[in-house]
Amino acid sequence: MTCHRLLRLMMFTILMSSVSTLVAQPVNPAAKGLYGLDHDYDTDPVLVGPVIRKEFHPRLRELWLAALNRPDMETRRQAVLAIGNAHATGQKDFSDVAPRLRTMLEQTSHPLLRAALVETLVTLDDSAGSANVFETCGAAVRGPEYFAAGG
Repeated sequence: MTCHRLLRLMMFTILMSSVSTLVAQPVNPAAKGLYGLDHDYDTDPVLVGPVIRKEFHPRLRELWLAALNRPDMETRRQAVLAIGNAHATGQKDFSDVAPRLRTMLEQTSHPLLRAALVETLVTLDDSAGSANVFETCGAAVRGPEYFAAGG
């Protein structure tokens, strides 16, 4: 054997004996604590966001009610949806608005405004307008000719 080969064989033997010694050793409990350091480094912290409170200016109610009288449909639709959103987030003084919304639902034929009115009436939990809501939803599914034929 050459000197070079003998040297390589000795290095391989030393390496294999040290690897087998490391594998056979029990895990040191103090070394387990190091895993926690790396684990915390690799995970994202838990972030708690701020508490969001929705408060509405007292004058918004009268502005929304005034917007219901506007001639353009989009302004009325946005006002109706704003009333529903305000009621859903905690403002509870819209019980007198439901009859007016029911009247608007009977008078309008625009599908987007009717859908917004139905959504807001459901949000307001208006049980008196449930027949109109059912008729509007049925007309959206079946079409107005179904109801005109007495279906």
